[in-house]
Amino acid sequence: DDCVGTARVADPATLVATEPAFIADFSLVIATMMAPATLAALGKMCWERGIPLVVVRSHGFLGYLRLQLRDHEVVETKPDTTHWDLRIDQPFPALTALVASYDLDSMDFKDHMHTPYVVLLLKALEAWKRKRGAAPANFKENTELKALLKSMERLPAASPNQGQDQSQSGGGGVSGGTNREANFEEGYKNFHRWKPRALSENVESILASVRSGAKPLCGGRGAVASDFLFLVHALVEFMDNEGGGKPPLTGSLPDMEADNPKYIALQRCYESKASEDVGSVAARVATLLEANGRPRDAISLEAVQVFCKNAWDLKAVTTRTLEQESPGAVFDAADEACGRSALCSGTSPSKAPTSADEASLASDAEKVWSEMNALLRKASPSEGGEGGGGVEFSQLNESYAAEVCRFGCSFEVHNVAAFMGGAAAQECVKVITKQWAPANNTFIYNGIAGTAATYEF
Repeated sequence: DDCVGTARVADPATLVATEPAFIADFSLVIATMMAPATLAALGKMCWERGIPLVVVRSHGFLGYLRLQLRDHEVVETKPDTTHWDLRIDQPFPALTALVASYDLDSMDFKDHMHTPYVVLLLKALEAWKRKRGAAPANFKENTELKALLKSMERLPAASPNQGQDQSQSGGGGVSGGTNREANFEEGYKNFHRWKPRALSENVESILASVRSGAKPLCGGRGAVASDFLFLVHALVEFMDNEGGGKPPLTGSLPDMEADNPKYIALQRCYESKASEDVGSVAARVATLLEANGRPRDAISLEAVQVFCKNAWDLKAVTTRTLEQESPGAVFDAADEACGRSALCSGTSPSKAPTSADEASLASDAEKVWSEMNALLRKASPSEGGEGGGGVEFSQLNESYAAEVCRFGCSFEVHNVAAFMGGAAAQECVKVITKQWAPANNTFIYNGIAGTAATYEF
């Protein structure tokens, strides 16, 4: 009962030409194996209405997937690599106070070896700043700071062979033996985490669009700004004030060598600051909502929490339109050449040829290859063309022309079609849920060479 669907059987070309309002209520449009003229009209309609469009098709062993997105905003991009927000370079007051409560010199060995490496890095950086006045600014100074961290490591009470072992390893308590403190080992491996983390290009671009006035909350003509835009405006205000130029603290900690009391104390310190930052951003969001005629609770606290936790990895994707795209990809060149050949000859290329059709296949492939030559010379910079396609003339050969002819303009190889359908479904899930970053903007599967890649055309 929770899933209800409807269907309509109609010619897409007729529907696009006579009922443009048909797609108005769609949140996503998927177009497969559609004629170029119809696809161009559909693409324009979707763009004007801000509706995501996913185009997918295949010819033989070649597959093509194209996304057309306008202001697609993603909070939970779920990056492959986790960047821990530890603020070692710019500790907040509660963290500074917690670190100051640790007296490493007076600790016994057990406590010393179970002190979190975050505390060790902060202690070393604090000692460096007291002596030098500022954080390390180059490779040489970074090396010296790391040496300072190593000098803080200690060995357990001397054993009969410990002095000999230490002298053989060069002293200093940093040998590769079993006496090294595991928390210091973690400190060396995570030494780079003391350095300031720069905002990504995506986040910088989003913030710049708000600061420049390009993304106002009141767009005129009754346009309603998205929740994402309200949250970004609040983020900019936070960063320019109490945030000190940084997004809200994420509040998450990696696993590390520490006893339970020390780790829990550190975890609570970060979580408390993260909660405080969420409260600040939420207050700013409520104020912005009210000032723009929306209820103060129109954006939930849970949504603000998710936004703040992912503020370092926000993404807004606007692809080129189908009209703006120039031919040049392996698939595009072959596919367009196939269409041009059909228009010139008045017939479609060969369809699923048998052995008796080899002669006609070769003839069709020769015609398509001729069209591909003309297209690629126009698109390839090395051939004196306009460029912009990203594909050099040398990357194509007759096999691509033969492949698009082998199954004609409307026949597909089942396994390639299944693969492309799966890839398209994955991108559709990303677009609908607004989780993970979608492809920008073209995915090409080349079964001839056994390769696949994403291109921005």
